[in-house]
Amino acid sequence: MHWVYIDESGGHDLGRPDPNYPVFILCATVFDQETYAKGFVPQLTRLKLRHLGHDGHPLHEAEIRKRLGPFSFKGETAARERFMGDLDKLVETHATRVFATAVLPSYSRKTEADVAAAEHLLGFLRHSKPGPLSILLESRGKREDDRLMNVLSLGASSDIQEDFCAKNHAVPGLELSDLLARPIGLSLVRPGQPNRAQDRFLNSATILCLK
Repeated sequence: MHWVYIDESGGHDLGRPDPNYPVFILCATVFDQETYAKGFVPQLTRLKLRHLGHDGHPLHEAEIRKRLGPFSFKGETAARERFMGDLDKLVETHATRVFATAVLPSYSRKTEADVAAAEHLLGFLRHSKPGPLSILLESRGKREDDRLMNVLSLGASSDIQEDFCAKNHAVPGLELSDLLARPIGLSLVRPGQPNRAQDRFLNSATILCLK
């Protein structure tokens, strides 16, 4: 059994793309039970306790990037750099099986970006990780969740189970996918721009680009 955690980045209506970020990403991180339960989860918990004072706040890429909430570190640059250094090491250690589909505007005119990404990502995962899969996606609302569930159910089999979870539940696997999804998108739409995650974690990621 492999555990798969999927998060997204970008708007799925690419008929009206954001000129600053014209891409939709579905990013999946894959774990086996032993690595997830005994390695990644306790290490992530220790990181939060060490730097945030508790483990109740989810790691959100947008909040970290914009230095919002606890990630402002009250303007203490040294504290933020210590946190970022430990976070880099954690992600570098555990973001070893990353799969993503990227949908560009020219492709998404044919269908909704999230639907196209889900169809291709599921096929990708089944081919790359044969055997039982437990897939958890971040919930986006009933209409959007139902649409993706229909796609996943049509392409699934008895050895694949799917479910949704809200972002504020702070599920470690979803937090990791959230940290990686936007950097993957930026690596495609701004390939010449310095990208900390691309340099450290994403060179081994498998990315299918639909364009």
